Amino acid sequence: MKVGGAAVSNKTTGEYFGKEVARRLARELRRDIRFVIVQGAGYIGHQIAIERRISRLNGNQEAWAYLRYMIAESAMVTLRELVSNQFPAIYLPVNTMVRTRDGKIYKSDYSAVVGYLERGFMPFMHSDGPIDTERGLSVLSGDAIVSDIARSIGARMAVYCSDIDGIEMKDGSIVSRIDNLDTAGIRFRKSGADVSGGIANKIAEAGASGVESYIANLRKDGSLSGILGKIHANE
Repeated sequence: MKVGGAAVSNKTTGEYFGKEVARRLARELRRDIRFVIVQGAGYIGHQIAIERRISRLNGNQEAWAYLRYMIAESAMVTLRELVSNQFPAIYLPVNTMVRTRDGKIYKSDYSAVVGYLERGFMPFMHSDGPIDTERGLSVLSGDAIVSDIARSIGARMAVYCSDIDGIEMKDGSIVSRIDNLDTAGIRFRKSGADVSGGIANKIAEAGASGVESYIANLRKDGSLSGILGKIHANE
């Protein structure tokens, strides 16, 4: 499951919804489905990456350290809420499990993720800056992490939590399942600061994941629980 940066913050204005979203997530998660959760960078992460021109390691170690600290600090709000509500969420750093080449994952080892899942835990991660063979370090989106984990561990589904009910099509319909979408029929809208590719990248990663993928609105009561209920009923 991806807890999107667009859910926890407005990427245009910077308005923060992290505590509200974390509480809603804790209320609506099903305890009879095992999850791996990855949180996105949100407004603050994207703004820092843009303002400090962080896309590769280029003598800017301090900027990278600050970026990762701010992303982790935002993600800890969600982690704290989950643990406070008796979810066995445990933090695992993505940058110890993944290596990228020119911004794309080329090697990953999720044995720790599987091990914690098998022992009844809920692995929790956030978008990160792993070691990159070409760039030194690279910005790795939560969408790419979710897609790679889903393929690697044989996930049943992927749920991308955002601030929308689904993808708006040119005919005006809203589609919540996104892994088999024809992008030619989508009505794209420009969003605020986003170094991870926005909704187009989300759709591409959902398709590449090889699993059923859905969008839930984590700013609205009942959206996530409704999707999880439908999925569980069809199992």
